[in-house]
Amino acid sequence: MAANLAGSIHLIRAALPFLRKQGGGRIVQVSSEGGQIAYPGFSLYHATKWGIEGFVESVAQEVGAVRHRLHHRRAGADRHEFRNQPRPRRALGGL
Repeated sequence: MAANLAGSIHLIRAALPFLRKQGGGRIVQVSSEGGQIAYPGFSLYHATKWGIEGFVESVAQEVGAVRHRLHHRRAGADRHEFRNQPRPRRALGGL
């Protein structure tokens, strides 16, 4: 929870004064498909991803009038080459 949600919120809030001072800027928040699709056993993970996506969408509307751009991108929900690559074998006997 601290890294996935609170860390992102604190970083965005810390960056906004610098963007205001320079007259605008862009923040890209990288999330995952876990902010749109829920799987059993991952409830806290999904809560953080849904939370950060809601936060970014809300802040984007709040600061949009002052030439700031906030975007979020979802890894896993988009097609890309590395998604179809074989996974490396885990060390330590599959642990």
